[in-house]
Amino acid sequence: MTTVEMPYEVQKLMNKLWTDIVGREPRYRYWECDGYMFCWTTEKDRSGKYYAFTYRPYGKGARTNPTRWKLTQKTAFAKRRIAKARAYDRLVKFSNRNTEKAG
Repeated sequence: MTTVEMPYEVQKLMNKLWTDIVGREPRYRYWECDGYMFCWTTEKDRSGKYYAFTYRPYGKGARTNPTRWKLTQKTAFAKRRIAKARAYDRLVKFSNRNTEKAG
């Protein structure tokens, strides 16, 4: 198989077509607490929804220096501010639960 250099304009058009066909993952923001990530999307996905989701660290070094995460919760919303509020609520509940255990 040989590689062919494409002009920049052709590459740009191909990337746009690929993105239109396949789509891309919406951007997201997150808060972190004890390795857990409490996230929300800042853009709609292809179905027109925003999401709040939580990742927990797992595997070797999960408590001290996490490098792998598992998706534990994912909920769809019509509005971004509601998704952000739900992610924040999960963060607060998680941090309160950990504070009670420690104290």
